[in-house]
Amino acid sequence: MVSSLHSQFAIKDLGILNYFLGVEVSWQGSSLHLSQTKYIQNLFNRVGFTDCKPIATPMTTSHTLFAFKGSLLADPSQYHSIVEACQYCTITRLDTSFSINKLCQFMQSPTDLHWQAVKRLLHYLKGTTSFGLSFHSSLDLQLTTYANADWAGCPDDRRSTSGHCIFFGSNLVS
Repeated sequence: MVSSLHSQFAIKDLGILNYFLGVEVSWQGSSLHLSQTKYIQNLFNRVGFTDCKPIATPMTTSHTLFAFKGSLLADPSQYHSIVEACQYCTITRLDTSFSINKLCQFMQSPTDLHWQAVKRLLHYLKGTTSFGLSFHSSLDLQLTTYANADWAGCPDDRRSTSGHCIFFGSNLVS
């Protein structure tokens, strides 16, 4: 395969992939695990959350985030920076996708309540830094999709929020 590509393009075989653009690749027999442990640790170091206590969930279900509740942050740059960095984590951390998407909805004018939700997400990431995507070899080539929506669930504008997951065989791909 590499020789075929080399005949068409100028390439260099660097061997087995271990780390690329913040994504760590672990090979375990016939399975592959993608994680962003180092990326998340660097994020904690950058924002000063290295000693935060881990929690079990990325977002609380008992409180709804509203666009206009709470006090506007005087300087939203840290909010923006952290949420954008967390957004990159969704490559391998699909468990955080809903929470991060929700936090992105308030980028225009984040409040102290949104900031609390960001801190909760960071506490969750602290306890789950090694989580990621695992791919196992399989003869099952079936594509399966699940979808859900909370019709008119946004309290501010009555828009719906939807989500989906796509499996290729037993492997979650999106």
